[in-house]
Amino acid sequence: MAFNSLLNVAKYFLTSKSERINARNRNIRECGKIDMQDYLQNTFYVNTIVSGTAQFVRNIVLKTQIQCAAAAGLPVVILHSNNMQLPAEIVQFIGQSHVSIVHSSSENFAPFLGLDDQEAIDVILDSIPEKYDVKQNARYYLEAVASLMKANRMAPSFHNFLTCPHDTVLDRVDQSLLAGKLSDASAQTLRSKIMIGQGEHFKIDSYLHNLSKQMGRAVHNKKTAKPPISIYETLNKGGVIAIDVGP
Repeated sequence: MAFNSLLNVAKYFLTSKSERINARNRNIRECGKIDMQDYLQNTFYVNTIVSGTAQFVRNIVLKTQIQCAAAAGLPVVILHSNNMQLPAEIVQFIGQSHVSIVHSSSENFAPFLGLDDQEAIDVILDSIPEKYDVKQNARYYLEAVASLMKANRMAPSFHNFLTCPHDTVLDRVDQSLLAGKLSDASAQTLRSKIMIGQGEHFKIDSYLHNLSKQMGRAVHNKKTAKPPISIYETLNKGGVIAIDVGP
């Protein structure tokens, strides 16, 4: 075993055997005095907890870590709780065009932006908790709804799934057929899919509305003037997204 200094030798022999074993088991490594940026550049890719001291000091550490990750080309998603100063400071050193900010009243969060129909449906079904007891045939229903939206030139967005008139969706198929937006064959396919998964739409509707309540006014809708953003789109363009989970 090699020691870099007499101080390390003394520290080693003064530390009990049980303390040394516990330190190894917890994967604790003593770095001594080291520059913060040098440390973070070597450790930004591992799970890190920044705690204690004042918020502005913690923000300094976090900003350095975010810079390191972004410079290495890693996707950066920031989840914070009412720390609005952090996103503002990140914008200053990364740039407004590369940072997307979502909070309870931003009205610009579009979870399905950039996803195709099947990917959006996967997100819905994969995220629904087991307590809703949603069956697999719900996929057929959602596929029919997404196809009906596209036939009416509507994007399969979170807002549109949320506001879909599920009780009259079969009538909407007939209306689209009469308006020439659907062929007879397409309309029949949509009716079949809706009938297969019709018993699940109440559960889906309940889940989406509960989720919408949690999101507050963060969800983008067609009436807002703000451009929509999503985690997928932001990271796909090499940007950073900051989401306030406090509300």
